[in-house]
Amino acid sequence: MRRKKKKIAKNENWNYRQQLMGLANLIFSENFQEFDSYINSANPREVFNLLNQEIEQKINAFTEALSLTIETFNDTFKRFNISENELKGKSRNKIISASKTSKKTDKLSSSEIAKILDKYVQLIDNEDAFTDSDKNIRYDLQLALAPILQSFQALQENLAAYIAYQAVQNNLYYLRLLKEMSDLLTQWRKENGAQLISDSQILLNKLGIDENNDPTFIWEKIGNRFNYFYSTNFRIPRASNGKTTAPIDQCTCRCQWYTK
Repeated sequence: MRRKKKKIAKNENWNYRQQLMGLANLIFSENFQEFDSYINSANPREVFNLLNQEIEQKINAFTEALSLTIETFNDTFKRFNISENELKGKSRNKIISASKTSKKTDKLSSSEIAKILDKYVQLIDNEDAFTDSDKNIRYDLQLALAPILQSFQALQENLAAYIAYQAVQNNLYYLRLLKEMSDLLTQWRKENGAQLISDSQILLNKLGIDENNDPTFIWEKIGNRFNYFYSTNFRIPRASNGKTTAPIDQCTCRCQWYTK
């Protein structure tokens, strides 16, 4: 439900049928099987909840810090009562442009935030932006805004982490849904005694082991198809303790390749 509300708030379309079909295909991938085994070693619901809370806190902390820094910049500049006509370039002056930036940043995209940060960082050591109409550099204004511009630079350095957190948050819902679908499928298989085609490799591994725990069945898998099968009957005389009792040249081997 939260995912739907976010999509509506951002005026985005959501083809849930298509996305569910895509998620269903991922259940049978080797990457998901590995992820599923790790997540099952803990409490999946607790892991997802904690991960979602931590990511949301970090995202909110970044946007709130950006909003507060923009507000501080605007308030500091206003205290100098400098109009755009008093600065070089007038309305085209970069400080004037920066002072008109809205502090509402929670709905901005990552690229929009990057442009805003770049706008402020470019003012660092930019004496031309602090030059007034009489070609005098306003060092007082530059000194007052310097620590605020350093804060923007720090935010810019953390932008990559913010983008990463957003990427995880955007995909966490689908990952959780994928896990739920996988659990339902496992439950259905147990109730109906069903075997998946994707489990064939596990089955072949068990079938290909002899009484001495040696592989007797080898196959070549290309994509989802088994193209060649290699069946071997390699006999090594062994004692009761499992040790070999004959040299390798006395062992017998019958091998044959089979096509699909």
